Amino acid sequence: MNFRTLHTCPIPLVLGLLLWTMTGNSYAACSDPPAAHVDWQGCDKSHLQLQNVDLSHANLAKANLNHANLEGANLSNANLTGTSLLGVNLQGTNLTAATVISAFLTKSRIAGANLTNATFDNTYWVNGQHCQVGSVGECQ
Repeated sequence: MNFRTLHTCPIPLVLGLLLWTMTGNSYAACSDPPAAHVDWQGCDKSHLQLQNVDLSHANLAKANLNHANLEGANLSNANLTGTSLLGVNLQGTNLTAATVISAFLTKSRIAGANLTNATFDNTYWVNGQHCQVGSVGECQ
């Protein structure tokens, strides 16, 4: 870019681009391997085999986990806000203190899952029931 090109660029555009590059925002790296604190926000992880993995404190907000196998996984303190969990195997999964707000659990299997202090506000439960605000540890 020469001086003439820079001179003809609108100042707000240049400033906007400069600020955008300096914000330091980090975005989900959907290619990151499963691990505690992973940021898979908005990622498509449908049909994955994630048995017994540690996803504690993970950011899975608005992710697609449809038909994934999370049997025995650790999702304690995970953020599952707006996550699609249709037909997911959550048997024996640790969801202690997980945030499962406005999510979809329809047709999922949760037998033996630890739901202690998990929040299910506005979530669609395994049987399609809409959970009320204040649903903690179970769908009310």
